[in-house]
Amino acid sequence: MAQAEKMLLVITARAGRSGQTWNAAKQEMSGRGAQPTTIEVIHGEIALRGLVRARELVIKPLDGAGNPMRRTAIQVENGAGTFRMGRDATVWYYLSVGR
Repeated sequence: MAQAEKMLLVITARAGRSGQTWNAAKQEMSGRGAQPTTIEVIHGEIALRGLVRARELVIKPLDGAGNPMRRTAIQVENGAGTFRMGRDATVWYYLSVGR
């Protein structure tokens, strides 16, 4: 983010299709399952540093089709911005820097 103005942040732990099954060693899928895909939502805090000359960081969680769910802008102080994740059921966050 120090040089780019946009980033797609992808964060996930467990994700899979409903009814998906694995072999006993958990190394190969034995059944593909069906829609919908399920995700484990990650809760926590993300800190980005090196946001040189940035005044704000805009965060847009994206839905399963890639559409923004909402928009949040946070102030960047001393080249760093921090935001909490986990409020939205998503693995995708579109980040952009306002200079």
